[in-house]
Amino acid sequence: MLGRDCPEMPCDAVFADEEWKAVYLVTQRKPPPAKPPSLDTLVRMVANLGGFLNRKHGGFPGPKTLWIGLQRIPDFVLAPEAARSIGESYWLCSRSLMMGSRSEPGARAHLSHRPLQWRAREVEMDVHEFRRLLGLVDTLDVEQRAQLKLQLAAGDDARSVSAILEGRVEPQPRCPRCDGSHVVRNGHADRLQRYKCRACGQTFNALTGTPLARLRQREKWLAQATVLEEGLSVRRAAARMGVHRTTAFRWRHRFLKLPAMVRATALAGVAETDETYTLRSYKGQPRRLHAEQARAPRRRGGKAAKRGLSDEQVPILVLRDRSGQTADFVLERGDACHITPALAQSLAEDAILCTDASAALAAAAKDCGIEHHAINTARGERRRGPWHIQNVNAYHSRWKTWMIRFHGVATSYLENYLGWFRALDRNAQTGAPPASLLALAIAA
Repeated sequence: MLGRDCPEMPCDAVFADEEWKAVYLVTQRKPPPAKPPSLDTLVRMVANLGGFLNRKHGGFPGPKTLWIGLQRIPDFVLAPEAARSIGESYWLCSRSLMMGSRSEPGARAHLSHRPLQWRAREVEMDVHEFRRLLGLVDTLDVEQRAQLKLQLAAGDDARSVSAILEGRVEPQPRCPRCDGSHVVRNGHADRLQRYKCRACGQTFNALTGTPLARLRQREKWLAQATVLEEGLSVRRAAARMGVHRTTAFRWRHRFLKLPAMVRATALAGVAETDETYTLRSYKGQPRRLHAEQARAPRRRGGKAAKRGLSDEQVPILVLRDRSGQTADFVLERGDACHITPALAQSLAEDAILCTDASAALAAAAKDCGIEHHAINTARGERRRGPWHIQNVNAYHSRWKTWMIRFHGVATSYLENYLGWFRALDRNAQTGAPPASLLALAIAA
C-alpha cells in the first residue's frame, strides 16, 4: 500500500541498501545507481522477480507476484557476499544471478512469465565464463572427471532421444483426442515440442498415446535400447543404467509393448511353419498361481508333472518365409481351431506352406485353402526337393538358446520376449543400430 500511496518516496526508506541494489542488478542487468530509485520503481522490479510483466496498461502488481519476489531477495543479497568471501569476482557472481535462481522449486514458473527475449538470453553462457569453466577442468580429480563425462554424455543422449521422439510427429499433426487438424505449437517442455488442438483444447507432445508416455529419466532411454540390444537381465540392465531393478523391469516391458505386436502379415513364397512348446510359468506371480490353482508351486527349471504335451505346456506357433520375415503366436491350444486364424492373418494368398507331419497344421492349411507340403520328420525325413522346415527349426533353436539367460519368464510376458527376439533378428539382418529399438517402442 505504501508503494501506491507514496510512489515517489526513495526506496531506501523501506529496503536496505544491499536489498534494493541486488534487485536492481538482477532485474536491470547493470550496476545500481548512486541515487536510490523511487519506491514505485523498485516495487515493480520486485514484482518482476515474481512473474509480473510490467506491461504499459497492466496496473499495479498484485500481492502474489510481490510475495514471490520478496521471497527471492534474500538469496540475491547473500550470493554476492558469499562470492566475495571466497575471493570470486563480484560481477561474475552477479552475472550468474541474472540467470535466475534455478535451484528454487518455483524458479521455472517464474521464468515462464518473463518476456521471450529475456528467457533466450538467460540460457546463454558468457564466453569469458565458459573459458573460466574450461580452466577449472584441470583442477578436477579422476572421480570428478568421470562424473563430468557422464553428465556431458547424458546431455547428448537426451538431445538424441528428443530428436528420435520428434521424428514420429507428422508435419501436420492431428489431435489424439478428437483427430482434429487445427493444431498449433504450444511451447516446449522437457526438450519436447508441445501442441494444442484448437478444436478441443487438448495439449500433447510426441510421447502422448505411446507406451513411453510419462516415463522419467529420458536421458537414459538410449542406454535402455542398448541393454535390449545386448539382451541383459533385469539386474544387469539396472546396474548398467544406474536405476532400480523394478524400474529396469518396467522400462523393459514398456519398450516391448509395441514390438510384441509387430509381426509379418503377408509371408510370401515358401513359408515354413512349426510349433514349439515351453513350460507354463508363473514366475514372480504367486498370487496368480494360487488364484488359478493350476498346479502346485515348483522350483525354476523344473519339469512338467505329466509326460508329453499337456496343459502345462504353452504352444508357440512360428511362421517364417525364406527371406527371413517372421510371425509367431502364443496359442491357447495347439489344435487346428487355434492355428487357423494365425495362418490366415500371416500368409499371402499365393504362399506355399511347408510343415512337419502335424495333423493340426495340415487341417489348418486345408481350412485356409493354402498349398501345403508336409515333411515327416518323425521318420527321419529332412528334405524333399525345395521343401523343408530347417529355417523355422533353426529359429526355434536360436530363440530357446537366447532365452536361457533369463532363467525362465512368466507366460503372461511371453509375447513381449517373442517380439523382443523378432526385433533383434530383424536388426541382425538389416544392421540397424540399437536406437532403432527406441524408435520401434514409439512406432516412429
